[in-house]
Amino acid sequence: MEEKVPRSLSFVEAEPYYHIDRKVNSRFESGTSYFIGAKKNSFLARFDVASMSRVITGKLQLEVRDLLTEVLEIAKTGAPSKMVNDVFGGDVERATSLLGDAFTEYLNWIRETVFEEVRREYFPQLPSRHRCLWLIPLSKKAVDHWWERLDKKGRLLEVRATGKIFRANEGYLKATSAPLDRIRGDAFRYWAGGSGKQPHADELLFEGFLNVTNEVDPATLAPL
Repeated sequence: MEEKVPRSLSFVEAEPYYHIDRKVNSRFESGTSYFIGAKKNSFLARFDVASMSRVITGKLQLEVRDLLTEVLEIAKTGAPSKMVNDVFGGDVERATSLLGDAFTEYLNWIRETVFEEVRREYFPQLPSRHRCLWLIPLSKKAVDHWWERLDKKGRLLEVRATGKIFRANEGYLKATSAPLDRIRGDAFRYWAGGSGKQPHADELLFEGFLNVTNEVDPATLAPL
């Protein structure tokens, strides 16, 4: 049987898009071309090289399970905790907040693992969330949406893309502790393609050759 290609998969050549570059090191440079898809992107690679506390804070390295044990002990006895005192200056609320963030990040990692499992098995022709670059169409509404979603951090780049782009509904990307089969169901719906109720919030996953042409100020971007 011929493999069905989702309608949201496109092949483009030197098409203009935007990209929000959030890298601290090895950032994209204007006038340079890059191949996207040969290695993990920074969003997924971070889980391979850093503790979960460092993934969240960018600098802390601690064992989250040990911190949970100490916070639970504080809640039970009210006694001071050496880790909470040394690392968080005795701020139990801040330590507890990091635990909540760590739990969410582990759920994100589970989601990404399951989504990649489904893509490899049933949609291998689509760009991988593990290796793709996320692009934004030439739409001020879309740029404003993603600039806000990413806390207005990074650089907005004009790029030219040659390769394959997959448009997907980001509404299926919930961090949830639901059964894995339910997450697999969301993954199937995601990879099947199609725009969500708010097209400006759709994801564009790209693999191929990328040429960075310019950096622009999101605040001065005119309606397109």
